[in-house]
Amino acid sequence: MTAQANSFQDTYYEDGSPKDYVADLTLLDAGEQVASQQVRVNTPLSYHGIMFHQSYFGVSAVMRVADASGTEILHDGVALEWTTSDKIFNYGHTTLPDGTVLYVVEAASGQVGTGIEPGQVRVELYAGEATTPSAEAILDQGEPSVVGDYTLAFEREQQFTGMIVRRDPGAPVVWVGFGLLAIGVCMTMFFPHRRIWVRVTDADDGALVQLASPDRRDFGFSAFFTDMAVRLSGRMTQHAERNDVDA
Repeated sequence: MTAQANSFQDTYYEDGSPKDYVADLTLLDAGEQVASQQVRVNTPLSYHGIMFHQSYFGVSAVMRVADASGTEILHDGVALEWTTSDKIFNYGHTTLPDGTVLYVVEAASGQVGTGIEPGQVRVELYAGEATTPSAEAILDQGEPSVVGDYTLAFEREQQFTGMIVRRDPGAPVVWVGFGLLAIGVCMTMFFPHRRIWVRVTDADDGALVQLASPDRRDFGFSAFFTDMAVRLSGRMTQHAERNDVDA
C-alpha cells in the first residue's frame, strides 16, 4: 500500500499553539485508490484494520540530487523532523540508491550565528554506517553545487506531515475487557455485597437474638437493616404474646 498526502493545513491560536492540523490523505492499494480522507489527530483513516493517525508535522527541504553521470536519483522533500540536543539545528536524512546517506541541516527557528543563513542548508554525505561525513557543503537555495560525487540543489522548503500507522488485532479483546470492567464497576456500585450475622442464645426469659453487619457507610443498607430489625422484633413479640395466651 501507498499513502499519499495531497495537501496539509495547520491553524493556530493567538498564543501560537496549534489549533488544528489536517492532512488530505489518499490510500492506494496495488496502485488503485481504496480510501481518501482528511486525517486529524482523533479522526484516523481506517482500511482493513490499518489505522492512519495524524501525529505531527514540520518543515522539509526539497532536494534534487544527480549522480556523477548527471542522472537524477532524488527529487523529493527531506523531512527535517529532528532537533539537535542543543536546540540549535533541525535536521533530517534520506538514503540514496547506492546506500549513501544524505543529511540536510538547517538553523532552528530564531537561531542566529550558526553558520547557516536563511535560505541555506548544510548537506553532509555519509558512506553507509560511517560516523564522519565523506563530503559536506553549504547550499544556497536554487543554486546547484557539486558535493562529493553528486550534484545537489536545495530548491525550497515545504511542509511535511507525520503519520502513525498501526494495526491492532487485539483491539476486540481490549474492548471485551473494558466491557467486563464496566459491568463489574456497575455491579459493585449498584449491587453492593452485604452480609448480616445472626446469633441466637438462650436467656432466662426466652431467647436473645443479636444482629450484626460490617461497620461501613451504606445508607441504603442502614435503612434496610433497621427495617428488618424492627420487623423481626415485632414478629418475635407477637409470637411471645401468642405463647402466653396459649399457656
